[in-house]
Amino acid sequence: MLNKAQSHLNYTGRKGKVELEDEQGNKYLGDEQKELMKSWEAAGFHDKHDTGNKREAFHFVFSMPEGTDPKGLKDAVRNLVQEEFTGHKYFMAQHLDTDKPHCHVLICATDDRGARLNPRKQDLHNYRVAFVNKLAEQGISAFDT
Repeated sequence: MLNKAQSHLNYTGRKGKVELEDEQGNKYLGDEQKELMKSWEAAGFHDKHDTGNKREAFHFVFSMPEGTDPKGLKDAVRNLVQEEFTGHKYFMAQHLDTDKPHCHVLICATDDRGARLNPRKQDLHNYRVAFVNKLAEQGISAFDT
């Protein structure tokens, strides 16, 4: 049985058809994606979604309306994640096969120093504000829609 994080990775990468990018800028397509969770496991990741209340990964989606510049959107998301989640392993992918272009990001809850991510309501609000700012850096207004 696939763990929850692997299932998110499979969906995000559309089972190898959509490019995944990690925190180091490495890109993965096709069969390369099947082994990606092993790098997280090597760093101590264990998906415990069936036991306990601790989440081992967080899935975020950053979406914009139809017509949004896809490159600018992806760059904004990448810049946001690199800034807000320094030290965390992550994978991101952009989906352009729907009316609204969007990016999925799967972030390992524990960073490279052992500190855990535990986002609260205020943190989610702060991520949204940071997303708007990162979009603006790419020349995209979140308020034109």
